[in-house]
Amino acid sequence: MSKRSLIVFAGSNKSRALVDSLKPNGCFWLDDIPTKKKYVERLSSIDHVSTDIICVNWPYITPDFLLEYGNMYTIHESLLPSFAGCAPVNWSIIEGSSLFGVTLFRQSKIVDAGEILFQDGVYCPGMGATAVFKNMEACYKRCATFIQKNILRDCQVLSGFGKRTYYPKRRPTDNIVEFGFEPDKLINLFLSTTVDYPLIFKRVETRFEIHGIRVFGEFVDYFPLGRVLPEMTELSFYNNSFVLYGIEI
Repeated sequence: MSKRSLIVFAGSNKSRALVDSLKPNGCFWLDDIPTKKKYVERLSSIDHVSTDIICVNWPYITPDFLLEYGNMYTIHESLLPSFAGCAPVNWSIIEGSSLFGVTLFRQSKIVDAGEILFQDGVYCPGMGATAVFKNMEACYKRCATFIQKNILRDCQVLSGFGKRTYYPKRRPTDNIVEFGFEPDKLINLFLSTTVDYPLIFKRVETRFEIHGIRVFGEFVDYFPLGRVLPEMTELSFYNNSFVLYGIEI
């Protein structure tokens, strides 16, 4: 069977390197398709008989009637079935996992539960989100190579990795901590943050964007600045066992 055309739906700029590696016949970015209605309209205009469609970092669920062709695929940022759902890298760090990776699967009526065709992973103990995403670049490249070298509908189905866990979309309020927040969860929450999704410490009516933490005298990580700036405020947490460094916002 000859190779089919490839269309990619990409949800964020961090997918650009992967999209370039895939060399698709067409690519649609979330900025161009800002609603699920427009997504369905675009999908309905594609010749599904001769085209494979891959979604990566894509927020919209494909309606059931467009799954009948068996040509809809997703590249997901976890070793499925573990950490299905939204923001899998962030949730993995929050939950204390050190295993990360990518999964290529055929979409099904159950979210992130379709037939697995490819998986590749990395071991990143104690790393922040930025470092994890950097380490996962090699996984993306190997996934792109797999897609280019294979006819997806003919690929062998793989068994799942671990047990299925599903995580919902995180809200900005999920990253706000106050006095009384559990200290053993603070570090993982901090490491899970990204530039557009920072950790916020709330003290009475004042809020601080946290860029660094010192725990029992040891610096855990700095993000996203890579260093503590002189104008940052030191915030004592748990009898000075934790010192947060932040900028008032």
